[in-house]
Amino acid sequence: MAVKHKIGELIPTTKVMGRPTRYQDSYVEQGYQLCKLGAIDRELASAFHVSEQTINTWKKKHPDFLESINRGKSLADALVVRALFMSALGSHIMVEEKETIHGILKTTRTIPPNVNAQIFWLTNRQPKLWKK
Repeated sequence: MAVKHKIGELIPTTKVMGRPTRYQDSYVEQGYQLCKLGAIDRELASAFHVSEQTINTWKKKHPDFLESINRGKSLADALVVRALFMSALGSHIMVEEKETIHGILKTTRTIPPNVNAQIFWLTNRQPKLWKK
């Protein structure tokens, strides 16, 4: 960067214009962990005490930050997809119900398939067959 001192004369300067960044290298891991727990960009901004626009700027300037939050979001999304899928199928789970003189009584509880989860899954996975 250079600054004009006299007409036509440029003097080099090291002065940086603007506010210094609040970005820290530790935000790569923190962003990943927050997104893995379901955080969205607005919540990242709140956690790092910056605006959502700043988060978008960091994603452009720091590819490792962008990659880490995308990995965290993908993991969270995959867990939700799995939960939706399991909800659509229903399941059998082992539960501990009560204590007896012989120990804890364990029983199997059936969770019926969730029709809304089935409809949601099918309308999104096979829209030509299942859209209303």
